Amino acid sequence: MPTSVSPSSPPTDAPRPWRRRKSAREHCFRSDVAAGTIVDRFDRRMMFASVDLLAALKAALAHEVGDAAAEILTKVGQAWAATDLDAFRARAIEEFGVELPKVHMGVALATWWWPWQAGGWGTARFDLGRVAQRMVWIDLDGSAAVRQSVAELVRVRLRHTCDLYAGLFAGAFGRLSGREVACVEVQCRSAGDPSCRFLVTTKSRAASAATWRDAGAGADVIEQRLSEAT
Repeated sequence: MPTSVSPSSPPTDAPRPWRRRKSAREHCFRSDVAAGTIVDRFDRRMMFASVDLLAALKAALAHEVGDAAAEILTKVGQAWAATDLDAFRARAIEEFGVELPKVHMGVALATWWWPWQAGGWGTARFDLGRVAQRMVWIDLDGSAAVRQSVAELVRVRLRHTCDLYAGLFAGAFGRLSGREVACVEVQCRSAGDPSCRFLVTTKSRAASAATWRDAGAGADVIEQRLSEAT
């Protein structure tokens, strides 16, 4: 993945102590003003941009393909995360001292997501309490605040990027588990909720969750219905 788009500036939050030195904000990105380039600590070329770029991308897709724009963005996210997970797997020995399959999934997910968080994509909390039932809940917040970007102040509006996030989480979990999964957003900050909440699960359950969501059911109701069905 030679290029990455980061919708806002790195947050001030630090990772857990054993990750802090390597993943602290000042170590995540290196800029060369003369060359006009930014790279991350894995030497990948980066591009910082306002979330307006993502909003414009979705608007352009919607103009060209209508309702299919959401599906396209989801597939883009899946491919992006799958590629990123392959790179993450390749450096697992350096990160953990063991191969990735031997790392607890919660630790692996938190470590994988940190560079995304550092790039302004928000703080993701992964709830693995129902992973045996093939349900993982993800709460995403922190990326809707005004932050100081590399070049300017920008406001992240998650309502423009939730389809991309759903694809990112589906692609990541699909690569980690080796299974075909889907991800659906069941609550959104743009609708007044305290955070965006996503569910990674089977395609059939994701479809059911989307139907209930569109009918007005909240995240708690959707979780209860899915739990009763397992």
